[in-house]
Amino acid sequence: MEIEVAIFNRQNKIPPPADKIVEEVVNFTIQHIKNKPAKIKKINIIFVDNDKIAKLNLQFLDKDCPTDVLVFNTNGEADIFVSLEQCSINAKIYKEKEKNEILRVIIHGILHSFGYDDKTKNKYNEMWQLQENILNSYLNKAKF
Repeated sequence: MEIEVAIFNRQNKIPPPADKIVEEVVNFTIQHIKNKPAKIKKINIIFVDNDKIAKLNLQFLDKDCPTDVLVFNTNGEADIFVSLEQCSINAKIYKEKEKNEILRVIIHGILHSFGYDDKTKNKYNEMWQLQENILNSYLNKAKF
């Protein structure tokens, strides 16, 4: 089943990755989790800044702070909000390339949209390992 991918840039602080790269990493991730059943027909990647993601985090999760990614699944559609501003901050903290951190967060959002969760330590470790395996496989394939 082909999943439609739409990409929206709703911020002007950090340049987003090229649409082609975002689509590649989305499709690459889906291929790696294809055994995980999901009713997702469309994935929307929405790049925002910290102000916007903080408002969403407060409105929907009652957390008054920015985060790097929020995922909402409704009617076969996954809206993955990615704060490029927070990704940039995280990249500096973790001494990671900004581009890699953005891709990591996109992969994390896709995993959540397919039902993976990180609410317990075991599930967190499992999801983190899968996410890192997918990211490293993609980066090795893409030769960044």
